[in-house]
Amino acid sequence: MKTDIITKNIPDKRRSEHFKRYAMKKMPKLQRYIDPDRHPSEAKIILSAEKLRNNAEITISSGPLKAAASVETEEMHSAIDKLFDTIIKQLRRRTDKQLSLRRRNVSKTPSAARVQRTETENNLRVDHQHLSPKPMSVGEALLQLDASEEDFVAFRNSETLEMNVVYKKADSKKVGLLTP
Repeated sequence: MKTDIITKNIPDKRRSEHFKRYAMKKMPKLQRYIDPDRHPSEAKIILSAEKLRNNAEITISSGPLKAAASVETEEMHSAIDKLFDTIIKQLRRRTDKQLSLRRRNVSKTPSAARVQRTETENNLRVDHQHLSPKPMSVGEALLQLDASEEDFVAFRNSETLEMNVVYKKADSKKVGLLTP
């Protein structure tokens, strides 16, 4: 990630360099939310001092992800700390939002909706169902069985990577699990 740190109105060169190093130490915390391999990433930090106020600003650009934050305190170290806390909250919120949108879109795919094709061969009706390629645990399959109106759910077990079937037993309210 390309990082530019600019200091303004800090007369002492050593303190200016110290604040730059301190801000650079905090940068790895942002790597968790930004993927520099997929998108070129850039961060611009501005540290400025005015009388009794110290300002810290950050602008991050990484492909479609753009975030900015600004903090003002009496001490520059606390301004930098609060700045990174604020921008991390913003990035976490945005990445969580993107993940939940992706998960929501996955559940609307034909695999979850169970697209069915019916073919008639020699007066025999055959229903074809497309299974979800996403591996899931037995617990998730049970939840999907409860949510659906189907009598069974076929799925790829995330622990064993084998095909399994969870089904409702006809004689009782019990559930069965078929494994190979």
